Amino acid sequence: MERFDFRGNQGLVVTHWSGYLQFLLQRGEKFRLVPMAELLNMTPSERTAYDLARLDFLSDRVTVENETVVNIRTTLETVMHLNHGKPRGGYGVFVSAPSGRGKTTAVHLVLGEVLAAYRDVNPSSLDNIRSCPVAYICVPDSGTPKSIYMEIADYLGIAYKPHDSDPILRTVVLAGIAGSGIEVFAIDEVQNLENGGSYSRRAADAIRRLADDTTATFLLAGINLEVTNLTRGARGMQISNRFIRADVAEYSPESENWMSRWQGLVTEMANALPLYATRPETLKPFAGPLHSMTGGSVQALNLMLTQVARELIEMADPRRETVTLEHLRAARVNMATEAHIRAQLGRTKTKADKSASTRAYRTKKPGPRADEN
Repeated sequence: MERFDFRGNQGLVVTHWSGYLQFLLQRGEKFRLVPMAELLNMTPSERTAYDLARLDFLSDRVTVENETVVNIRTTLETVMHLNHGKPRGGYGVFVSAPSGRGKTTAVHLVLGEVLAAYRDVNPSSLDNIRSCPVAYICVPDSGTPKSIYMEIADYLGIAYKPHDSDPILRTVVLAGIAGSGIEVFAIDEVQNLENGGSYSRRAADAIRRLADDTTATFLLAGINLEVTNLTRGARGMQISNRFIRADVAEYSPESENWMSRWQGLVTEMANALPLYATRPETLKPFAGPLHSMTGGSVQALNLMLTQVARELIEMADPRRETVTLEHLRAARVNMATEAHIRAQLGRTKTKADKSASTRAYRTKKPGPRADEN
């Protein structure tokens, strides 16, 4: 990389329904590599444009059919089937896991599938807010009922005044959801409810009542939601009784068949990379070291692989686009992964020091006994 890459104004506002639907339409498909012979016959300008397209794909569109995606999809299908025909309310989907497991990416991918299925049934849809099959918002940091209503109003393009009361905002939001035909409403970062202090329980109630008073199927996602006000006490029991968990895959040594499942994830990621000399079998032997480096974090794995892939594409030699363990170890990582690696190195060093001390003790010659002096 010889320059700073400026994004410019992409013109895609994902906090508004039209921008979010466009965002979904760009995801979920594997990059189609042209044959090597065709690539080598491209003009310099064609080759530059093609490589830029590969780099853009790596930026935010590398997705795989992993366990989490399958679990969210099947749970959502079940819940939507259970809710079919209900005048309002019904069951919802609950997605909770520690940070870095890839749950948000999986939610976007499944919502994209819902959108694609809706378009198949309604080819002329998506032209206006009255044909908006999916919605996605994040709970704001403040975690108050009003802030949640305002996020929904912004998504739906509903005008409001800053001093509007909670009841007024709730009324316009309910009307907006009903008028847009939303089938699935995803609310992410639900752990932010805890930031609302005394308002957090009211915010949890606001989300539950929205799910009760609309025909949309609600999907709630966030970090370790089991310990938030969303599921505590009598109010939390109402959520627990109405939402069905979609498991998020865990790749820790404590989980069942974790290494074979992790290998599957790594090979799927390799297959999704738009590279010419990297295949699933190329990365399978690196699954163990990659798990050690990332701690089983899907987010960290994606960061490392896409970073290396970008560097290989920028070499402008497709025959050398092979991901190696040296490339992966040289990749920059996020701070969470950096802390994991440092802790791991610390444990390894401590273990090595103990082993060395033990060996020194066992090989040390005994000194004379006191009664021999």
